[in-house]
Amino acid sequence: MQAGAPVGTPMAGAQSRSEDEEPTGKKDLKRTTTQAFGGGIPKRRSSSRSIKRKKFDDELVESSLVKSSTRVKGPPVIEPIRCSGSEPSSNEKKKVTKSSSALTPPLTMVVTPPPIAKRVKKSKQPLQITKDLGRWKPTDDLLLINAVLQTTDLTSVHLGVKFSCRFTFREIKERWYALLYDPVISKLAWQAMRQLHPETIAAIQSKALFSQAEEALLAKIGSTSQPKLEVFQDLLSKYPNVFHPSRTAKSLLVHWQLLKQYYLLEDQSVQPLPKGDQVLNFSDAEQMVDEAKLKDSRDEVLEHELMISDRHQKREIRQLEQELPRWQVLVDSITGMNVPDFDNQTLAALRGRMVRYLMRSREITLGRATKDKQIDVDLSLEGPAWKISRKQGEDQQYHHTHDPRWRPALAGLLAGTGAVLAYGLHYHQAERPAATTTTPVPGAITDPSLPVFSQEEVAKHSSLEAGIWVTFRGSVYDITEFVAMHPGGDKILLAAGGALEPFWALYAVHNQDHVLDILSGYKVGQLDPEDAKRQRAVTPSDPYSGDPVRHPVLHVNSQKPFNAEPPPELLADSYVTPSAIFFKRNHLPVPHVDPATFRLQVEGLPQPLSLSLEELKSRFPKHTVTATLQCAGNRRSEMNAVKQVKGLNWGIAAISNATWSGARLRDVLLAAGYGPDAATWARHVQFEGLDRDVTGTTYGASIPINKALSEEGDVLLAYEMNGEELPADHGYPLRVLVPGTVGARNVKWLGKVVVSGEESGSHWQQNDYKGFSPGTDWDTVDFKSAPAIQELPVQSAITQPSDGATVRRGAEELTVRGYAWSGGGREVVRVDVSLDGGKTWQVAQLRSSDEEEDALAPSPAPGRAWAWKLWELVAPLPPGAQEVEIMCKAVDNSYNMQPDSVAPIWNLRGVLSNAWHRVRVKVVED
Repeated sequence: MQAGAPVGTPMAGAQSRSEDEEPTGKKDLKRTTTQAFGGGIPKRRSSSRSIKRKKFDDELVESSLVKSSTRVKGPPVIEPIRCSGSEPSSNEKKKVTKSSSALTPPLTMVVTPPPIAKRVKKSKQPLQITKDLGRWKPTDDLLLINAVLQTTDLTSVHLGVKFSCRFTFREIKERWYALLYDPVISKLAWQAMRQLHPETIAAIQSKALFSQAEEALLAKIGSTSQPKLEVFQDLLSKYPNVFHPSRTAKSLLVHWQLLKQYYLLEDQSVQPLPKGDQVLNFSDAEQMVDEAKLKDSRDEVLEHELMISDRHQKREIRQLEQELPRWQVLVDSITGMNVPDFDNQTLAALRGRMVRYLMRSREITLGRATKDKQIDVDLSLEGPAWKISRKQGEDQQYHHTHDPRWRPALAGLLAGTGAVLAYGLHYHQAERPAATTTTPVPGAITDPSLPVFSQEEVAKHSSLEAGIWVTFRGSVYDITEFVAMHPGGDKILLAAGGALEPFWALYAVHNQDHVLDILSGYKVGQLDPEDAKRQRAVTPSDPYSGDPVRHPVLHVNSQKPFNAEPPPELLADSYVTPSAIFFKRNHLPVPHVDPATFRLQVEGLPQPLSLSLEELKSRFPKHTVTATLQCAGNRRSEMNAVKQVKGLNWGIAAISNATWSGARLRDVLLAAGYGPDAATWARHVQFEGLDRDVTGTTYGASIPINKALSEEGDVLLAYEMNGEELPADHGYPLRVLVPGTVGARNVKWLGKVVVSGEESGSHWQQNDYKGFSPGTDWDTVDFKSAPAIQELPVQSAITQPSDGATVRRGAEELTVRGYAWSGGGREVVRVDVSLDGGKTWQVAQLRSSDEEEDALAPSPAPGRAWAWKLWELVAPLPPGAQEVEIMCKAVDNSYNMQPDSVAPIWNLRGVLSNAWHRVRVKVVED
């Protein structure tokens, strides 16, 4: 028998081909193997006495496969096993003798049955032919047979073969002997394997372990050479009897690279282990690290104190509203009266409420005093309110001076002044003041009363010490006090001393009326006309013009950058989500990357790498993982319903499932020199994308080093999605896939991998995608106090029926479908569904694929349940109900459960929304 010969035929059952169709040696060998696997084998005689005897060969494990060659002279053969009472014919004896002398295969097994008794008593104990039959699939049996024929070592089979579930060594041993000697199990297994699809058989045979003879031939190729596929093709042609028939030149190349990586080639020598009684491992090395000798990191305590101090200064500005003397000056200037105390009407007007306050003076001006012009009400006394331009006050006065109703209108102007002040300080709160009379930002220089600044003067104000000035549409704004309140953090400083237009073209969310209202409150002057003209001449083009075309069925949450989700009813139609309707989450424009010039940089290790896409594919084995990705803001709309939050208004479909293929990040880091030395300081792996803003800042994120290096972490540098190259929206040509982790860490358009002792300094790692208490608002939030989101909590949602749908009463039954998933590789084990608002619950049926027999599929390995579960429940309609409130909640294998409502988990960014999902369905008469 040749090493690695396809093992589909040596099982019980009649042969499909006659003896005349094949050479004598091969057909005799097939017959003997068939009899050994599936022929009737007599049971040993049972006795109540304890008889000491020498073990037969079939009772040995590995030793029988090794020692047999020393006991048998001449080429070893597989002796036929016959049923009780049958004797081989003379012709058969001649054929067996002839085949044994003709064949000298490099790999055979000796199986010598015990002496056959003419009378066999029935065993007192019944034969357990169905033991573990459900766990062993036909594919597992075929894998086992191929592996044993290749290695003749059950230990190697146990360690090297990846079955459908984790079998112990004892289970593998018992299954092997059952296939050899149990006629019932052998026959059932043979019949099941015959029904396997030819492509499945080919795929299994391609995974056959390499024999020692095969590795010996590969090891002769020098480690310093750069062999091409032709070299391995020559090996296959030269040694057809040694290599498994399923071997290809590329598979030999990949295995040779593994041998080279682990120093197993003939011209390689393994580095000697450290001398001493104990070998240093990673854990010991970590304990030996002297934290004091590590390089100094940023003084986060000092930065935090400075930030708190800055916030206190901002609060002092707001406290000016409560300082009576200054408000008294303002009221006296407007009314011309000395009012000893403030009444409620006055306080309401000053705080931006729309109340009428009768003015006693016919002419009044509001704004800021300058050298050349004095005004009645100097708003520079009122903190941030002084930034409101004089033009607003003058316009209001001009339009209403000759109107008999000018007095209440001027009161409205004061109310608007207070409203802008309140809105500028509390822009992130949901309720806006009732009256806001600010005008849109002007597009040209029209107010000669405001000072005119040159671009050179504006550029001098580019730091917090000198002030932060920016220009927009020909106007100049001092936004120094707004920096601490900016939702995007200190990224606003990138525009300091320059124009806002290039940044707002990139972050199109700013082009909204309320943002322009906020900006108008910080206007300090006008830009020199010549400088404004030069700015308009270099207006940036649309950076999103090159984005790919998207499927029209997607529900768009943002066009620039593009963010969209599929209709919920389509999610549960397919276990693997088609890439066209896979949810899209982009932070910046989609970059255009040439795969021919693309290079992945791997830094931070002793042997930095620069890999092309082709090198990544050829140097490292390809792995495939089915994993679900979910945006941290999935189901944010439900938090918005409780209280307004900041972020895209995602529904329930910012989650999808796909099959990803690529090189393991672990293999790449090991090739770059990760070892015990790096383990003493490395804590994180940082990723940088190729998508960047106008300043060149790229999207970035990081994950813990333990996740990146774990063999069970399954972190991939993926270049395929659902069996095809990555689409542009999903990271072409390369992205990182971190299963079980929030989508924000799965960086697309990957360009750089850095092993570091610190987290990524990216805005999206440090100042976003973090969870906070419901009591934390934008005035008190401290992003450095919370860890970055990595693993997500357990989640489930109803995709069908939709909220507000109708169902006919005559249907009598209601079908509910949805998805469930949990982060960190935790498997969803149950989904509970209620049709009466939570009074009673029913368990839904789960499925892990689109196959009908999915219920019999084994569970994934513990901690590696990366993909979602789709679920379905068919239940009778509640009798007499006019409306059905449907709820669902999932439970994972750590018994984590979803919270029952949104309010307790509300947070200002609207992330981690995983409360019970609820939909209401109306029942209509037929």
